[in-house]
Amino acid sequence: MRVFQVAKYYKPLNSAQAFQAEKLTKALKSSGLNVVSFVGERQGMSVDLEEDIVSVPYSDTFFNSTVFRKVNRGLKEFNQLNSANKWVLNTTNKIVELYKPDKNDVILTQSTPFDTHFVGSKIKKDHKTKWIAAFSDPFPISIAPEPYRGANHIPFISTVQKNKLKKVLELADHILVSSFYAYSLMCEFCNIKVQDKYSVIPHIGLNVKVDNNENDTDGWLIHTGNLTKERITDEFFKAVKEVAISNKSFKGVKFIGRASNILTKKIQDYQLENYIKLQEEIPQSEIHQEVKKCSGLVAIEANMTVSPFLPSKFADYATLAKPIICLTPHESEMRNYLNKFGGGIVCNFDSKEISLAIENVITGKCKTSEKLRNHFTSHNVGVIYDKIINQIQ
Repeated sequence: MRVFQVAKYYKPLNSAQAFQAEKLTKALKSSGLNVVSFVGERQGMSVDLEEDIVSVPYSDTFFNSTVFRKVNRGLKEFNQLNSANKWVLNTTNKIVELYKPDKNDVILTQSTPFDTHFVGSKIKKDHKTKWIAAFSDPFPISIAPEPYRGANHIPFISTVQKNKLKKVLELADHILVSSFYAYSLMCEFCNIKVQDKYSVIPHIGLNVKVDNNENDTDGWLIHTGNLTKERITDEFFKAVKEVAISNKSFKGVKFIGRASNILTKKIQDYQLENYIKLQEEIPQSEIHQEVKKCSGLVAIEANMTVSPFLPSKFADYATLAKPIICLTPHESEMRNYLNKFGGGIVCNFDSKEISLAIENVITGKCKTSEKLRNHFTSHNVGVIYDKIINQIQ
């Protein structure tokens, strides 16, 4: 049995989807599976080809001008709904020409972006290959609860998205999601029943060796990755200010990643310039070194009724063996994992709860969890994939 992994977003692209795809390639191979990866190579970037990795070029730019940025975005989204776009056809042809897939093989397609699944659909239809469709996030994003509900919603495109998604959910032999809430929303969007042929599967964290001396902490909390406008909440800044006044051991919070103007303004509004520091984005390979001495890590979701997301940073946090503070809705995968394994504190969007969580982390009352760490390791996730792949054969 061969496994054909299809991931359009891949290194050196700097995105969470690209990082996860590369991690999955290594996890699948480490679990003993015979894997060949077909990955996208964005125009202007060169993929560092390793053994059994085949790159297929693509372009997301239709007009070479920043004036047409929104037009480019719209054309990009529409092109990713085209089952006959150049990248889909070229990738499908390469799989067939190089490996001649058959019923004994499995094709694993990963989105984002959505058009990776068209490759799986074509290979399954023409060659009777088993097909697993994996979703990192709910598709389309506009089906998520407020404040994401209706984001970039265009009625015509929404209808096309619905029809395309429904075919994937119905035709794939198995669906993988990082959150049950995401799968439920997608089924509801397509007016189909939630079926048994799905699995909730964790992201893969960082492959790092944690030293005992990392228990020495410096009073700082760290948030990695971009903090989008939907996830900026006044309750967090109120809590930071309260603890900064009451606990001299608390140094503040470092945000590592692109900072929005909204975040900068909140820091000024709450006069937290001495307690909230902004740092430029750093490579994933440097994250471990950056957080070694911090007291804890912070993950912030938008204030939703239910979260259909599992931020990939949560998997990284888990493997870094630091206490995690999660601001998350009452129903979310981050809450589920921390309630099951420990290793952090879940907070509602309430400044008092957040303040108490910060105090407990800074004072060492909140401990890390080896069970949480192990769950998100490359080895464990590889074992889970191996079991699912063998079950559908």
